[in-house]
Amino acid sequence: MSLAARYARSGMNILDPFCGTGRLLFAAAADFEARCIGLDINPLACLLTEAKAAKPSIARLQELLREARTCPSLSATALTLRGTKVQWLSDRVASELGEIVAWLNKSQLSRDELVVVAACLSATTRETAWIRKSGWKLHRMDSASRSKHSLSPWVRFAVKLSQYIKRERETKLSGVVSIEYADAADVQTVLDGQQNIDLIITSPPYGDSRTTVQYGAASGICLDVVSRLHGLEDAFVAGGLIDRSCLGGTRTRNEARFRLRDYWSGAADSEPAKRASSFLQDYSQVLTECYSVLKPGGSFVVIVGRRSLGGYRLRLDDFTRDTLSKLGCILEKSYKRQLKQKSVPRKINRFGRAGDTNIQRGGLTVTMDDEIILVLQKNAQVGKMVA
Repeated sequence: MSLAARYARSGMNILDPFCGTGRLLFAAAADFEARCIGLDINPLACLLTEAKAAKPSIARLQELLREARTCPSLSATALTLRGTKVQWLSDRVASELGEIVAWLNKSQLSRDELVVVAACLSATTRETAWIRKSGWKLHRMDSASRSKHSLSPWVRFAVKLSQYIKRERETKLSGVVSIEYADAADVQTVLDGQQNIDLIITSPPYGDSRTTVQYGAASGICLDVVSRLHGLEDAFVAGGLIDRSCLGGTRTRNEARFRLRDYWSGAADSEPAKRASSFLQDYSQVLTECYSVLKPGGSFVVIVGRRSLGGYRLRLDDFTRDTLSKLGCILEKSYKRQLKQKSVPRKINRFGRAGDTNIQRGGLTVTMDDEIILVLQKNAQVGKMVA
């Protein structure tokens, strides 16, 4: 049984303030007639979630698939990425991506069809670009790998579109999923201040985007290509801006209302301490916002990890529990499970930049290999006490 299936029920309003591509929300909507709302600060994640929830004409997609498989001969300008000095695309890939964009822009597409082909184009860009696939940071393939990397964007686009058509035929949702491109710290504004959420189920970032998974970097490249499609011109956001908008990024903060040493044991005046404090301040604000829209008696299900920062664990589970408990939640359950199918750094080399290989050998550190599930309930008496 999925985590969402354990706690979701028909008739619920369900929120994921860090929804990514909507995995938890779609799991809930698959089995229950629930209203599932997702927020994310990454426009690419929002686009991919919208594509999953779309109801395009399958006949029209099949028509596009047949055309794509013929690799239409078009006069198009090779695509050049904006805002980067790194060459991420081979000449062939840049040329074919330009052709695909020109072909799609000549096609008559509904909004649902547009977001679906945009999602396929994004995946095509990710696969055919010179982006190293094995890392969690954005790195270009080395010279030897680039010389062997010869995927055709036309072929990969057709494969992705075919896969979507197959999934769409097999996927049946009982509930409704909607997505908002918004900061999780603005939940109250997005929901018009209503306190009508029955369940908040989410997997927040384990740390800031600069030192954990680079959330925005690869997204920026894909968004650059997707934003060439008519109707999605506003989709482009530079990867660095996405990362700076995430938890722990560049935003104005008040004085912290917690003691960092309760959750992290590193030196108080260090750079990692600044990053940890900034991240936790932003995270605390999101938890407070989410608490405000949760019904009395409603539940929080939060999936967190203890990442290594500066050689010490950031105890995000303890911070989540303490913050929500102070707000008025009661911890019902806490347990661990092994990390599965998540793109997070399981191991890093703290001395990876050292020139001496002997020093590098001593720097391998396990960052995390499991995650912690916290289940909390908002005090059912809150509404009565306020009244």
